[in-house]
Amino acid sequence: MFLAYRQQVIALTYGVTTSVSGHRPLAYSF
Repeated sequence: MFLAYRQQVIALTYGVTTSVSGHRPLAYSF
């Protein structure tokens, strides 16, 4: 449960940073 939440936070963080950079979020592939 904690790992799933942690991965979701990482995915959201990568999504925000990569959206600014213009790259596809790598975290979403996990």
